[in-house]
Amino acid sequence: AVTYENIFELKDGTNRYLEIKYTPFIEEGKLTGVIILSHDITERKLSEVNLLKAKEEAEIANRLKSEFLANMSHEIRTPMNAILGFAEILEIDRDNLSEGQAEAAAIILQNARYLKTMVDDIIDLSRNSFGELRLEIGDIDVARVITEVAETLRPQIEASGQALDIRIDGSTPSIEADGKRIRQIIFNLLQNARVHTPGGTTIEVSVCGTGTEVLVEVKDDGEGLPFENPEDAFGSFRSGLATGGDPMTGSGIGLTISRQLAELHRGTLEVESEAGVGTKFTLLLPVERTAARKLVLPEAN
Repeated sequence: AVTYENIFELKDGTNRYLEIKYTPFIEEGKLTGVIILSHDITERKLSEVNLLKAKEEAEIANRLKSEFLANMSHEIRTPMNAILGFAEILEIDRDNLSEGQAEAAAIILQNARYLKTMVDDIIDLSRNSFGELRLEIGDIDVARVITEVAETLRPQIEASGQALDIRIDGSTPSIEADGKRIRQIIFNLLQNARVHTPGGTTIEVSVCGTGTEVLVEVKDDGEGLPFENPEDAFGSFRSGLATGGDPMTGSGIGLTISRQLAELHRGTLEVESEAGVGTKFTLLLPVERTAARKLVLPEAN
């Protein structure tokens, strides 16, 4: 049997898509005829054309949105760096300020750092969507890098009444990775744990590894993620604000870019969360990028 599709002009002048199927008719081993079946598939073809057009329009709109966000983020970054720089100067010179001025300077600095982090995440997200985000791979001591990030955030975590427990396996190997980006992933995971862990509970970071992979777990015994499906936490701009959270919970793209960075390293970032019990993020990184298994990208939301 042979099947093909074509467009035909009918007697009334209209055009219709037809699917034509030719099937040989055989009697006693001999070809005696052909059975021809035609099926009007005009509606299906029109639907396919409309879907393709809608897909192209959506892709164009998404690209324009990403370009706008990237351009605006770059424009914001220059004055933001100036604000951040002067706020840090005021912080250093806080002994010469009045109590009210010192408090105001601290608020400016906190918000400037938050805004700069958000801007950097938006730029990274846009660059990755265009395939322009590149890693600077080198041999890094992942255990040391993670410990440094955790210790940097320890004062902020403990000031909120939380505890930070860092557990490092001494046999954890070095890995081939971009140290800056690994720091970015761990920073985002710890900040997420801090936001969703009420005062007095524990944020735990554990690192262990084999000859081929390094496993990093960041878990807390807090309230859990504010999503019915924990995987929604990786969706762009899905922050705790959707459930009336603290406005300083972030833009909702830190976890998105963290998963993308893990995948660029040919690794994975997974999440488990239960309301009232806590959340665990599991980061798996290959020791050697060439030895990593094939990466299966998640479907878009």
